[in-house]
Amino acid sequence: MQVRILTHPDRKEIETIRAMVAEGADFESLALKKSRHPSQKEGGKLPPFTREDKSEFTEAAFQLKAGEVSLVRQTTQDGAPMYFLLYCLRHMPGRDIPFDQAKPELDRVWLTNPLIRGEANALYLRLRDASEVLNNGRQKR
Repeated sequence: MQVRILTHPDRKEIETIRAMVAEGADFESLALKKSRHPSQKEGGKLPPFTREDKSEFTEAAFQLKAGEVSLVRQTTQDGAPMYFLLYCLRHMPGRDIPFDQAKPELDRVWLTNPLIRGEANALYLRLRDASEVLNNGRQKR
């Protein structure tokens, strides 16, 4: 699925933003102006992700339908409380294709959309977990 995110340290401010979106305000424009998330310059747009991506946003995101905004959620950033909203852009069907077939597309996407810190951390965790599954029963080096 793909979402936009808007983060802000002030809960009252993010509740006001949520109310504005519920009344028809454009989430992308508000994210450009108000968000403290690294994706702010892209209007909060995050790259597509799956249920297996273990980020703090995954559970909240998959509860949404296209066009819906989440409830205000809390996370932490540098040890301080941070509040966020998610806006669902679309649910996307999964594909079961060999890696060699997907590699050119992945290379193109990663070159044009570099990972931000949170995405890089989520990718690392997925790769680590996959490695542990593959190495289950084998001696680790």
